[in-house]
Amino acid sequence: MNAESGGPKLRLAAISGPPVQPFEIAPTDEAIIGRGNEASVFLADPTISRLHASVVCRNRRWLLIDRGSRHGTSLNDVRLTPGIQTPLADGDLLRLGPWVLRVGIGASAESWSTSGTLLATVDDTADSSSRVRTAPERTLPMPEHQLRLLLEFAASLAGIPDEPAAAGITVRVAREGSGFARAALLRLTGGDAVDLIALDPPLDPSEGTEAPRFSRTLVRAASEGRTAELTASAEPDIRAAHSIAELGLTAAMCIPVAARDSVGSLLYLDQAGGREIAAGAHGFCTAVARLHALCVMNLRRADLERRSSRIEAELSAARGAQQMLMPESGGRRGRVRWAVGAQPGRFVAGDLFDVLPLPDGSVAVVIGDVTGEGVEAGVLMAATQSHLHALLAHHDLADAVGQVNRYLAHRSSANRFVTLWVGVISTDGSIRAIDAGHGHCVRRQVDGTLERITLRGGIPIGIDPSFTYVAETCSIQPGERLILYTDGLVEQTDAHGEEFGLERVARVLRSTATPDEDLGAVLLALRQFSGDVPWTDDVTVASIALESA
Repeated sequence: MNAESGGPKLRLAAISGPPVQPFEIAPTDEAIIGRGNEASVFLADPTISRLHASVVCRNRRWLLIDRGSRHGTSLNDVRLTPGIQTPLADGDLLRLGPWVLRVGIGASAESWSTSGTLLATVDDTADSSSRVRTAPERTLPMPEHQLRLLLEFAASLAGIPDEPAAAGITVRVAREGSGFARAALLRLTGGDAVDLIALDPPLDPSEGTEAPRFSRTLVRAASEGRTAELTASAEPDIRAAHSIAELGLTAAMCIPVAARDSVGSLLYLDQAGGREIAAGAHGFCTAVARLHALCVMNLRRADLERRSSRIEAELSAARGAQQMLMPESGGRRGRVRWAVGAQPGRFVAGDLFDVLPLPDGSVAVVIGDVTGEGVEAGVLMAATQSHLHALLAHHDLADAVGQVNRYLAHRSSANRFVTLWVGVISTDGSIRAIDAGHGHCVRRQVDGTLERITLRGGIPIGIDPSFTYVAETCSIQPGERLILYTDGLVEQTDAHGEEFGLERVARVLRSTATPDEDLGAVLLALRQFSGDVPWTDDVTVASIALESA
């Protein structure tokens, strides 16, 4: 079962690249990023594939998937493997073509501040042209004390635990080695405001110190990948309402902190007064910024690996529970013969299937799909299947489904439910069935055509404990087969985003003769159709035949 409702919203804002408006994404449907007509995040550039990437909220967690894009997708400067889910975190940087997009999740999707200190830059653009310039590359030898400090800084970064700790050390070393009175690490937000990551010396709230202010001109220049510095030229235009003069700066420098040409933050240094800046300050601070960028890139790569490993471990545990509860891949109960195949997808581990003989000689067949992913989905799947298995042996069909519905509704969390199809097949081929929001059951007739079995049905179980389910009737004759499946079968896409669909299932089943042939042919066709595109959802297919007496 695919994207679920509920969860935090996602926002993507460009911090570099051609101007685009921020994108807000609700946690209800998979959002396509690309330049095709189906894209909900539309980016018009030749380096963007029509179906470039997608984001989806599962289990209240946002995931990013590269959809086989030609030029690739990078998250925090780590190139993603196509088709593999990667969890998103607040403040991540997503690079596609010429754009770098900042990820905002939940509350910070509103404020854009990951540190809680979002500051407007001072508009000094009216009088800055004569005092701000791009700093030229300098090859002056670094003084011994700066070189020693730089080596100590590099060594300290090797064991740094996280980005905040790295930021704190970076600004302290930059200020100490350069001679500037103040050093700050700023995160770009895509506008004229900046997010203050770290400041040295830090503000002392007990002294009532006002929030630090930063030159907009310096920030803009550095955000374009250039080191900008304040010169000591003539007094600026006094008509400007906000100016460098108002900031009282006598020296300032802003250096891009870039990894793989992606500028995500800035090292900003300034001072007011006549304090002398150390010789070699430009080269020293540039080296500090580069070491910080490398450190952050390594920390983010390790963080992505931890995120992915955690999800994979959860899915592995859920798949283990799923496989343990699945019946044999084929067999016979009375006159009913079946074959079933369940293939876990990359995201969800919540399909269930069961076949059990009942005391009166009939056979119950159950197929279902659980919302969510990982351990929680696996637990919900196990609880549903085991509870229903026990109840069907001693209770009427409608009563059994009703009890499971009430059980789940009172225990599962919000936005957790199960679509379910349960049929009790009698020895004469008559079927009493309940379709609780599942809808995926067709009858393969003797001539090979498929006929959809449509029941009035009801809502998925686990939503409303007071809902009353009513069993309905249908039938199957010798030579016919019921084909039951979960939505992962028909909704699986190929490299172009086209779904497999029921029509392809129908074409495959025209020439098959047994449940085993049905299963093998459908799964083979699905693999050939999807190619290298991973199966994003669990796929369960079952073929049920009524043999002659």
